[in-house]
Amino acid sequence: MRRHAIRLATVLTVMTSSLAFARGGGSSKAPPPAPADLVPYGADWSCFHPVEDQAAPGETPRCERTESACKLTRGTLTNPAHMTACTAQPSATVVTYFDPKRASWRFLASPDDDGCIVLRSGLISTKEYQRVSQCEDVGRRFPPPARLETAAITPGKSWFCLELPSPIPKGARPACMRSVAGCEEAIRRDAIPSTKCKERPHAYLLTFKDSSSVWGLPPPPRRRPALRIASA
Repeated sequence: MRRHAIRLATVLTVMTSSLAFARGGGSSKAPPPAPADLVPYGADWSCFHPVEDQAAPGETPRCERTESACKLTRGTLTNPAHMTACTAQPSATVVTYFDPKRASWRFLASPDDDGCIVLRSGLISTKEYQRVSQCEDVGRRFPPPARLETAAITPGKSWFCLELPSPIPKGARPACMRSVAGCEEAIRRDAIPSTKCKERPHAYLLTFKDSSSVWGLPPPPRRRPALRIASA
């Protein structure tokens, strides 16, 4: 009886191991969700291309979100001279994937579809990566705005905004404060000529993490949907 139990346990162990192997190399744990900023935010890309289509074998054109990152990537090539210098372009073709060894999501970007297809094929052929995406064109991309931090807004019933002359003095910008004293202090501090403080019932605000956590703006000439703060 004991011998049969041992044999049954051995068979079950082998079956379990075989099932786990079939599901993915002994581990069935799925990768974590890709972070929202996996593909970096930015207005454009910095890319290098083959010089007269004579890049060294195995080296493909690449893009990064910043020029400094592009130069670093270009410097890792065997023959960087076969590629152009890093130049800006509005969009790049991107492939994303999960690297189990580093337990992290990563991306590769190319100046065009053909280059991305080569990068994607290389990722798939190694059989070392998971969740290799299709190539996708990515242009301007920015994080969603944060919620307005109402706790940072000074209480009050009105705003005092800078009435700037036309043309606007160099370095000056529209701004609103909760008190006339704060508005007048801004005029003196920044030495803004021909500027007065005008009381307004509301202002358009944004909040941010800094030494000053709120910045108020007077309403634009053409009203657009926005959050107006009349009192807080």
